[in-house]
Amino acid sequence: MAASDAPLPEDLLTLVPEEAVRRIALERLDELEQASGRLADPDDAEAVHDLRVALRRLRSTLRAWKPYLAGSVRGRHRRKLQELQSLTGAGRDAEVGARWVADLSGSLTHGEGRGAAWLRSRLAKRALRERKGMLAAVKETLPKLLRRLRRGLSTYAVTVGKDPAARPARFATKLAEALRRHGDRLLRALAGLKGGEDTSAAHAARIEGKRLRYLLEPLAGRLPEVQALLERLKGLQDELGAVQDFVVLESLVGTALEDAAVAHARKLRKAAERGGRRAGAAPRAPRDATRAGLLALARQVADTRRTRLDAVREGWRQGAAPEALAAAVEGVAHAAEAQAHAGLEIERKYLLRALPPLHAGELQRIEQGWLPGERLQERLRRVVVGDEVRCWRTVKLGRGVSRVEVEEACPLELFERLWPLTEGCRVTKRRHVVREGAHAFEIDEFLDRDLVLAEVELASADETVALPDWLAPFVVREVTGEDEFVNRNLAR
Repeated sequence: MAASDAPLPEDLLTLVPEEAVRRIALERLDELEQASGRLADPDDAEAVHDLRVALRRLRSTLRAWKPYLAGSVRGRHRRKLQELQSLTGAGRDAEVGARWVADLSGSLTHGEGRGAAWLRSRLAKRALRERKGMLAAVKETLPKLLRRLRRGLSTYAVTVGKDPAARPARFATKLAEALRRHGDRLLRALAGLKGGEDTSAAHAARIEGKRLRYLLEPLAGRLPEVQALLERLKGLQDELGAVQDFVVLESLVGTALEDAAVAHARKLRKAAERGGRRAGAAPRAPRDATRAGLLALARQVADTRRTRLDAVREGWRQGAAPEALAAAVEGVAHAAEAQAHAGLEIERKYLLRALPPLHAGELQRIEQGWLPGERLQERLRRVVVGDEVRCWRTVKLGRGVSRVEVEEACPLELFERLWPLTEGCRVTKRRHVVREGAHAFEIDEFLDRDLVLAEVELASADETVALPDWLAPFVVREVTGEDEFVNRNLAR
């Protein structure tokens, strides 16, 4: 089956994983091709950065969904992409280092500033040199690699099973699993942030944060829960990225100090030779403001790196930051799973001995009635929340935990014309909606009889959910699938 080059479809989450991940990878290819075309413009200051980001996004996508890309992406393709990524590193480090040195120069003395200026010039030359080499490599390697990847990603094989009841998994289900897996890795890396000079945990957390972010990006605009999590991850990435920038800059300044020390030693040697040739003259050591400036800069870079790393550590040791991140990831994963079951109502129902004490949540007044029909039973529902009135028409098929549900909004005028037809087949209830983590518990207090039921919607039929402490003592038993407690039967 072919996967087109069109933008990501609206039904991305309900596609089979093999098609969905190829569509995402093809979009990543387009981004990489566009970014590579900007390298030839020497005035494009962000060209190298954007190329690196495009390469990371593509590699991360191919890595995250490797099991579903069998036969489309070869090992040699992955190695070529990794080589290109490595080629962009030195130039990017030099560019970023030069910007940080410029920012730090304001606190140096006039003499020390000479060392910073020398280092900026050195880094700028290195960035230009690396850019030229990278441009040559990209021109030689990338076009052919993109063509091969595009050809491989544009098709995939489908195996048709004999069992018509065996439905293939939807991308949303596999995405939810991947989000939980990568979210857990990120939290473990953040938990490893410790004191001292070790920056490895911060670097690992930065990488895991990027991988989780790249998984989420195709969902932007599709799930309302995604944008806030993306912003949270972007902020974390910026904090950890700054730490890593200063780790790299320490290395660059250290190398520059070594080179400056060698150059200074040569000056001393020449001075000694000149002094020896002049009888009775003592050799005079040359002044070296460059080296003094580099030493001051090295101390400042190290102090800034420690300060920034300590700030990240404190932010994750105190407060509820880890719990908030875990809840946000779970919220998106649960929302994705709900999309996988679009058109299905998956819920469990419980009989309660009384109404639990409820101190929070949304309160709704609900009137439901069923239009006459034998095989097709259409339900009318009017929901009043405060001053807002909403009406719906719904058809449900099946029984038990999982049922097909088709629902659409109904204008109030049409609802009022149809409502008299439901005479003799109605229920009226007060619904309390209480959210617990990723689940919403609906407590229905029937107003036309002595009955209280609780329902919770699930992402899948085999999902288990623990009843909260405020609800569990009031549960008599689970009544999912029992005809006696189906609303349609209660209405007769």
